[in-house]
Amino acid sequence: MDSSAGAKQAFTVKEVLDKGWEVTQKYWVSYVLAIIGIAVVSGLLSAVGGAIHSSIFQFVFFLLNLAWEGIAVIAIVRLSLNAVDGKEVSLQAIFTSSWLEVAYMVAILILLAIVVGIGSVLFVVPGIIAALMFGYAPFVAVEKKLSPIDAMKASMALTEGNRMNMFWYLLAVVGLGMALGVAMMILATVAMFVTKIVAILGTILFLLLGIASIVAYCAFVMVYVFGFAYIYRKLTAMRPEALKV
Repeated sequence: MDSSAGAKQAFTVKEVLDKGWEVTQKYWVSYVLAIIGIAVVSGLLSAVGGAIHSSIFQFVFFLLNLAWEGIAVIAIVRLSLNAVDGKEVSLQAIFTSSWLEVAYMVAILILLAIVVGIGSVLFVVPGIIAALMFGYAPFVAVEKKLSPIDAMKASMALTEGNRMNMFWYLLAVVGLGMALGVAMMILATVAMFVTKIVAILGTILFLLLGIASIVAYCAFVMVYVFGFAYIYRKLTAMRPEALKV
C-alpha cells in the first residue's frame, strides 16, 4: 500500500486519537454550532432545489449545491486546522472564501470522486490507496491556495512513507465506530426489555439513549476529523518540501 512503509513515521495511531479527543473536549460547542450552520444551509438548498420542477432552475440549484459543498469543505478544513492549532473556531470561517478558492475546491472534490471511484471499482484496494494518497488535497488547497492538480501532487508527496500508518488510523476509527454501534444496539435492547416491564421507564431510557447517541456520534466524528487535521500538521512538519509544488 505504501512503497515507503519502512520510512520514519510522522505519528502513531494512539497519539492521533488522543489529540483528537483532547481537541474535541476543548472545541465541542463552537465546532458543533459551526457544523449546524453548514448543515442548515445545505438542507435549505436541497429542500428548495427539490421543490422546483423547472429543469433550468434545478440545474442552477445543482451548481449552487456544488459551490456550497466547496464552501463547506473549505470551512471544515479551516475550522479543524484552527482547532488543532489552538486558534478560534467560529462561523466566520464559512464566509471567508474567494470564488477562485471555491472553484478550486469543487474541482478537487470532483477529481477525488473520479480517482477514488475508479480505484474502488478496481477491487476496492486501489480506491483506498488513492484516498490515502490524495486525501489531503483539500487541506493543501486551503492552506497554500494551490490549484487542484498541484494540490493533488502535494498531497501525494506529503503522504509518502506514512500511508500505511494513515490506513491503520482509519482502520482504528472504523473499529471504534463499530464498537460504538454495538454498544448502542445493546443499550437499545435493554431499553426495549425495560419498556415491556415498565413502559414509562423504558420511554425515558429510549429518550436518554437518543440524546446519548447523538452526543456520542458527534464526538466520534469530531475525534476523527480533528485527528485527520492533526496528521496533516504532523506530515507538513515532517515534509515541508512537499508543499513547494
